[in-house]
Amino acid sequence: MNIAFFSECYHPTLNGIVVSIDTFSQYLRRLGHRVHIHAPYYRGYHDDPPDVSRFPALRVPVVPQYPVPIPVGPRIAATFIHRRFDVVHTHSVFALSHVGASLAERTDVPLVSTFHTMLLDYLHYTFVPEQMTRPFVANLIRRYCNHCDLMIVPTAQVSDFLRKLGVVTEIQPLPTGIDVEFIRGGDRERVRKALGLPLDRKLLLYVGRLAREKNVTFLVDAVMHVLREHPGVDFAMVGEGPLKDDIREQVGASRLASRIHIVGGVSFEEVRDYYAAADIMTFASKTETQGLVVGEAMAAGLPVVAVRATGVSEFIASGEDGFLVDENPGAFVRTLSALLSSDSLRSSISTRARCKAQQFSAEASARRLEKFYQVLIASRKDFLQGSPGKRWGDHGSAAA
Repeated sequence: MNIAFFSECYHPTLNGIVVSIDTFSQYLRRLGHRVHIHAPYYRGYHDDPPDVSRFPALRVPVVPQYPVPIPVGPRIAATFIHRRFDVVHTHSVFALSHVGASLAERTDVPLVSTFHTMLLDYLHYTFVPEQMTRPFVANLIRRYCNHCDLMIVPTAQVSDFLRKLGVVTEIQPLPTGIDVEFIRGGDRERVRKALGLPLDRKLLLYVGRLAREKNVTFLVDAVMHVLREHPGVDFAMVGEGPLKDDIREQVGASRLASRIHIVGGVSFEEVRDYYAAADIMTFASKTETQGLVVGEAMAAGLPVVAVRATGVSEFIASGEDGFLVDENPGAFVRTLSALLSSDSLRSSISTRARCKAQQFSAEASARRLEKFYQVLIASRKDFLQGSPGKRWGDHGSAAA
């Protein structure tokens, strides 16, 4: 198959959407398919392979890592048609996805979209009052999703969210798979040397955006309390975001500045080094569709302590292969303290977490996505030939 991806964000930005695109495209190619990625242009970034096409884009000062694409130009449709794609797969509901949808309709190929982000939890980034933007964004989501032939969601909880918005198109849950062996190839010593930590010192870790929607203020407050109780523990935060300077200021005003390492953004290859270097993963976001970093941490053998919420709760069986706690500082602190105080508890949770992560292999997820595409293409051909076509339930294994 020849597959066209459209995404509002791509390298050099690194987030869950980009990791998902990279993982699925890599494994689909291993299965013998071609994947071409369409994304905005990032000023100064020139490391794209030939299978990436960039659209002109405007850099927005508030969120510079997410340039706004300007998908216009006479060559867009001609180039797309020349490549003869079999399916279009979009990864947002915004401008580039609408371009992808239009081109799918023009060339009469199936349109698939993955709903990666709980957009209604990100309205604080707009300049318009939320009571005005919420109905507009909800309507945008509903109309775009209902234009697609298939919506993919990372978890069943996200499917419920879309149904409540009025999405009636077919929805199939398919989490982004994890390249388990790659994640487990991290360099523990490199990171510990860079942070100035001996190999036997405990290290708590957070990986993700430093932003309001990730609930990092709650997390930093709770972890600082833990550090005061456990003098032999450090904390590393890996990621960028609008709250980075606020966190630096908060940490700098405490007596814990030397033990809290605000690393900033790193490459995906380096992220796995931080998983290898850490002893416990912490996570407090309540807005995840999947919480991919939680699965990656589990694959690396890290016990995870997370706030109980959509997405992450489908990764973790609390008390068995990690811990889910209510958004209560005392409960979060007590759970972290219990793990830090017991080598045997950390070891047993680590073993079960590594085992659990095997269920989310990237190859298995790519094979399911391949089957979804095949079902849609076959149904489209049936329709064009005047046959009634088949429903999703008729294909059985596609949804298995």
